[in-house]
Amino acid sequence: LVHDAAHELRTPLTSVTANIDLLAHAPALPADQRDEILSSVRTALRQLGTLFTEIIELATDTHENAEHVAVDLAEIAERAVDDLRRRADNPVTVTATTSVVSGDAPALERAVANLLGNAVKYSPPRSPIVVRVAAGTLTVTDAGPGISAEDRSRVFDRFHRGVDARAQPGSGLGLAIVAKIVDDHGGSVFVDEARPGPGAVVGFRLPN
Repeated sequence: LVHDAAHELRTPLTSVTANIDLLAHAPALPADQRDEILSSVRTALRQLGTLFTEIIELATDTHENAEHVAVDLAEIAERAVDDLRRRADNPVTVTATTSVVSGDAPALERAVANLLGNAVKYSPPRSPIVVRVAAGTLTVTDAGPGISAEDRSRVFDRFHRGVDARAQPGSGLGLAIVAKIVDDHGGSVFVDEARPGPGAVVGFRLPN
């Protein structure tokens, strides 16, 4: 994890350093160019903040040691979707039946939020996202380009970013965190293609 994190941290740190050096050595830059550079610095710093948070999430045993109680996966999904609706313009449909599992509710909500964030990232603006919950299984279906067969076995790996994903913002840790949370709950993660396509179905199963 440390070796991979060092590699991922290098790019935004190099970008921030180069842009700050440019600002320091070119005080007469036009205002529009200066604003563009400052925007780039802010973006890189946000990426660093997200990356640090997610590295800490993966490196600690928070979820393993949390107390597991009876929780309704359908209610957890609804809360995560309500939060997403305040931040994104994609319409989200939830089809859920009561599904009681033993778990840490905040951790499971983080896992669902990460799946939803991933769906928004790869879906066209305002395209639909569908969440389904039943019998301890939760899936999120997006309307994006889908995930190639060769990438499906690696999408939950730390820092893995498929060819189609490399132009998108993100740390490559969101789905790895989902996999860790689900594993801490004795469950399993999976990915498939949407039918009918295009799109991907990403989700997890928990004992119930």
